[in-house]
Amino acid sequence: MFNLLRSDVYRLVRGKMLWVGLSFLALVVVGAAGLVWFATTPEFAQMVSEQAQQKPPQSGMSVTITTPNNAGLDAEEVQVLNEKTLGSRTYSYGNTFMVGFLGLIVAVLAALLASSDFDTGFAKNVLAGRGNRRAYFAEKLVLIAALCGAFLLAGMLLSDAAYAVLGFSYERTETVAEYWSWAGLSWLVLTSYAFLAALIAWATRSKVAGVVFAALVPTGFLGSMLLSAAAVLAPAMPLVGDAMQWLPLSVQQRLAAGGTGLFEAGASAAAGLSPAVQGLIVFGAITVACAALALTVCRRRDV
Repeated sequence: MFNLLRSDVYRLVRGKMLWVGLSFLALVVVGAAGLVWFATTPEFAQMVSEQAQQKPPQSGMSVTITTPNNAGLDAEEVQVLNEKTLGSRTYSYGNTFMVGFLGLIVAVLAALLASSDFDTGFAKNVLAGRGNRRAYFAEKLVLIAALCGAFLLAGMLLSDAAYAVLGFSYERTETVAEYWSWAGLSWLVLTSYAFLAALIAWATRSKVAGVVFAALVPTGFLGSMLLSAAAVLAPAMPLVGDAMQWLPLSVQQRLAAGGTGLFEAGASAAAGLSPAVQGLIVFGAITVACAALALTVCRRRDV
C-alpha cells in the first residue's frame, strides 16, 4: 500500500493534473478577492450612485437599481460600500471557493485518479492477485483524502494572502476550536464528494461518468433543482421540506456561513442540530459508505 502511495504521489508531482488544479484554484481565489475589492472602491460606489439616479426611458423596458426617492447614495451609504471588512476568515473561505468550486476540482481529480490506472492498464498488474485489491483501493482512498486536505489548505492560505494584500479586515475572529472544526468539516465535505466521484468511476470504469457527477453534484446544480422542486411541494407535503434540510447542499450552505456559528442551532437547523453536528452526520455517512463500498464491492469486480 505504501509503495503504491509513494508511486502515485510521485506521478502526481511530476504530472500536470495536480498543478493545473492548483492553478485553477489560485485563479478563482484571486479573481474572487479582486471582485470583492473592486466592490469597495470609490469607482464602484459612483457606479451604484449613477445607476440609482437613472430613470427608465419612455419607451421599451429596462431594469434599473433605484432608491425609494430616486436620489443618489448619501455619504454614509458610500462609506459602507467602501469598507474593506469581511465577516470572518472562515466566512471568506466559504464564499470565495468552498461552495461549489473546490468540490468540483477535487471530484474531477478523484475521478481521473480512479480511472487512470484502468485506462493505462496498470491496474491489471496490480490487481492480478486478489490479495492486493483491498490495499489498492485503500491506498487510492487515502491519496484522495490527502488531496482534499491539501487543496483545502491551499485555498485557505491563498484566500488569507489575497485579502491581506488587498487590505481587508474581519469583523469577527473565530476561536481555535471554531476555525479548525470548520476546516475539518469542510475537509469531510470535500472528501465525501471526491469518494463518490471515485466510486462512480470505479463502478462504471469510466472517467466520464465521474466527471459528469462532479459537474452536477458538488457544484450544487442538481441540489438546487431538488430544492426548487421541494419549495413547490413543501406547502402540501411538509415532510418534503424537512427532508430537504438533510440534502448535502443544504448542509453545505450552512457551513458556508463560517465557523463562528458552527455550534449554534439556528431556526433553520434540522431537528435542532447545529450545522457542525448535521454536517458530521450527513457527510460522515457518505464518506464511510463510499469507503466501505470501494473496499468490498469494487475490489471484487473483474478488471
